[in-house]
Amino acid sequence: MYNGTIYRDNVRNDSEGEDLVINKGGNFSIISESQVSIKSLNTAGVYQIIAFGPALVENGQISMLYYVIIVSDCHTSESEGISLFDLAQELKERGCTTAYNLDGG
Repeated sequence: MYNGTIYRDNVRNDSEGEDLVINKGGNFSIISESQVSIKSLNTAGVYQIIAFGPALVENGQISMLYYVIIVSDCHTSESEGISLFDLAQELKERGCTTAYNLDGG
């Protein structure tokens, strides 16, 4: 879903995929494509659904509409980046309620 319009209603090839759902109020939640279909999701208040993943943190403690963004550079010989596990730990330590990996490699 992009800007409230559904562009794909089928599950990705790796049906274990986790998607980040952003509602019109800016709140985040995470759904599993193998458990929640777009047809069963109440999309009335949903603005974006992002399918990269994986989910890193669920049910943490930072207040709604407070965002933490961490950028890790791993595309140079000078930086080895951070593992998804370590990134999730860092976000949990910062009190994040929901954390999602937008691009990893």
